[in-house]
Amino acid sequence: MNTRHLSWLLAIVTVTVVTAGCGSTAQTSPSASASTAPSSASASPKPSATAAPAACKVKTQTFKPPTDQLVSMVVSTVGSKDRVVFRFGPNSGQPVRPAGRIRTARAPFTEMASGQTVKVRGKRFVEVAFSGLYLFDSYGRDAFQGALDRHPSKKSLRDIISIDSFEGHMTWILGYNGTGCVTLRTNRSAHTVTVEFAHAR
Repeated sequence: MNTRHLSWLLAIVTVTVVTAGCGSTAQTSPSASASTAPSSASASPKPSATAAPAACKVKTQTFKPPTDQLVSMVVSTVGSKDRVVFRFGPNSGQPVRPAGRIRTARAPFTEMASGQTVKVRGKRFVEVAFSGLYLFDSYGRDAFQGALDRHPSKKSLRDIISIDSFEGHMTWILGYNGTGCVTLRTNRSAHTVTVEFAHAR
């Protein structure tokens, strides 16, 4: 075989190989590719994130205390609620007009008399304020008996810190944890104002 015939034969072989390669590529159908790809429908769905429970909002409320003399504060737990009971004595007979208010509070907190920053434990806070009180009994002693600051460390209620006790004003910051609701109840016949902190479920 001469050189001319050999060159012609190599050209035929080369064209055949290239054509086969293109043909094999062309034979790959879209359906075949889809069968090898993972199906999105068969993929395991990701679990949805559970939303954190929203905290029960505290609405600003004003109220009238049973009398003008606040004499004590009692902290307890009753069922699924932590409870702060403000107890009032008889009216002093003085020309004062008692009033009360509860509202949401935000740190930092400041003591009214000194201006010093006060630390209150808890993740949420409410302010309970009384005004128009007569702070002395008939003998000139402080009408309120007992510690002004309390650290109950209950399930919800953590701290009760006084930031004002002067000229007829008595104000506390109550720190608590959880998302339970805070409710206020007055009982004029029992001479009490009660603040309850529901335990979060």
